[in-house]
Amino acid sequence: KATVSVLYWDRKMAAFRMKEVLPPRALEEMGVMVVVDVGAMSLGGADDVHTNMLQQGLCEVVGFEGNEEECKEANEKALKAAGGCDKVSKVTFFPYVVGNGEEVEFKVGAWSATSSIYEPNMQLVTQFQTLASVMHTVKRAKVQSRRLDDIWESEVKKPALDFIKLDIQGAELQVLQGATSILKTTLVVEVEVEFVQLYQSQPLFADVDTFLRGQGFTFHRFTSIQGRAVKPLSIPSNPHVGTQHLWGDAVYVRDPFSPTSSLTPSQLLRTATILHECYQSYDIAHHYLTKYDAKSDAGPPAVAPVYLEALTQRGITEVRY
Repeated sequence: KATVSVLYWDRKMAAFRMKEVLPPRALEEMGVMVVVDVGAMSLGGADDVHTNMLQQGLCEVVGFEGNEEECKEANEKALKAAGGCDKVSKVTFFPYVVGNGEEVEFKVGAWSATSSIYEPNMQLVTQFQTLASVMHTVKRAKVQSRRLDDIWESEVKKPALDFIKLDIQGAELQVLQGATSILKTTLVVEVEVEFVQLYQSQPLFADVDTFLRGQGFTFHRFTSIQGRAVKPLSIPSNPHVGTQHLWGDAVYVRDPFSPTSSLTPSQLLRTATILHECYQSYDIAHHYLTKYDAKSDAGPPAVAPVYLEALTQRGITEVRY
């Protein structure tokens, strides 16, 4: 078997678009994917992880942002990003607090991105540089949370969810626990996780990891790991970094290494496309395409060799036997 050795991967943009290498019959078989974005707040105008797929008409987005102003901004941004894509039938963000279906107290942080249903752990965060000033609560409001499974059944009404991204300041596990039905169809999960309790009584990475493994997912990679310096020390060039890891973004995939994949050919194509376009995980994307070729009854040409050739032509990989 050939193995792919990585020489250089650009994490900001895929080396080429999947539509350039997938034959028409594979694109038709894959169809339009459904992406859910919980905590869709725009941070400094950065592109969302699903922007590349959205611009190609490969997905539609259903998002949730509890902050109404941020939800409006997310709607405007997503519609702009999807401009000209006639295959995108819907890009919609709802101003819902997604959770366990109970009434909760929503704590609005001094920086809105730190808002949460959990109380900031000020005793802890004051020990680190730059956190306390943005995490302290400036407003509280009672809100009714909604379970994702309930919203899916009553309003979204899609047959499957392919990719879910969660970034809601400690409440990610609560959302996942309220989405066990729709998670059965989910292929890729990106979830923000904490390694220490930045919020009081919040679940940590180990709790989220245990739950997702119990749902049939396998940890793939961290896309980022963030930290801060412990006071009184600070790095002069950047006070927002430090040696203590505090939180990060973890990606999970379904059924990557079993000898006989439980995924359908369409699901294998969708998984490979998400990993290629969103994470530049070329090796495992190729791995899923190899599984697709073995399982698909569409006949030649095989997809994985074309994909591998596109990578090698661009100097991204070399093949070792």
